[in-house]
Amino acid sequence: KSVKPRKTGKKRKEKKIIAKSEKFEKCNQTLNDAKEALANKDVSKAKKLYIEARKLYIDLDSKERKGIYDDLIEMYMKLSG
Repeated sequence: KSVKPRKTGKKRKEKKIIAKSEKFEKCNQTLNDAKEALANKDVSKAKKLYIEARKLYIDLDSKERKGIYDDLIEMYMKLSG
């Protein structure tokens, strides 16, 4: 006898897969590179990469900005503190 999942009548919410722009991907990668540089104690390189990521961030649309804002602020706080 096989067990079948019960139908509850509730619809599952499907996560929308949002394609990220090339600028978003570049900004995100630059921030990741900055994190890596900071982990390797290369503060100068991390600052340069942060500035580059910030410039890319400015060109993103508002939805993409929301997706990267926390990481950008986190990097700012690490570099300024």
